[in-house]
Amino acid sequence: MQAAKAKDSPVFVVQHYPLYINSPEEEELYYNLPTDKRNELLALYEQCHVVAVLAGHTHKTLINQYKGIQLVTGGSTSRNLDHQPCGFRFWAVSESAINHKFIPLRPVGRKRLHSCAEDSLRGDVVCHAEADVDGGIPTEFGFVKGENKAR
Repeated sequence: MQAAKAKDSPVFVVQHYPLYINSPEEEELYYNLPTDKRNELLALYEQCHVVAVLAGHTHKTLINQYKGIQLVTGGSTSRNLDHQPCGFRFWAVSESAINHKFIPLRPVGRKRLHSCAEDSLRGDVVCHAEADVDGGIPTEFGFVKGENKAR
């Protein structure tokens, strides 16, 4: 992180547990990090000019800010606990901006979304995500029988 800071390069941290759910002062829970470790990491991330911390674990979408750092906990591609659609977050990073948006998955055919995720474990046809993304990036991503390529 120090090397990226020296180059003035944006730093993203990816971790399983979110630092916190609602507030950096909240008590330790199953869905966040212990207070001492949380404070240590927040100070380190601030010092190293981290621009975003990406996490999972909660199966809920949570977006917080801490001293200019985006704290984004993404939902799941299998089952969310906040009744939001399953999907993933697409990040676009340029010299002038960092943007992200949620891309919902839709089932292929008549499958329900959670059965799509279960089928993916067997390598069957699963789900597609469609998005209109700028910058020459393909607008549809497919996940079909062991393939993982843009269509």
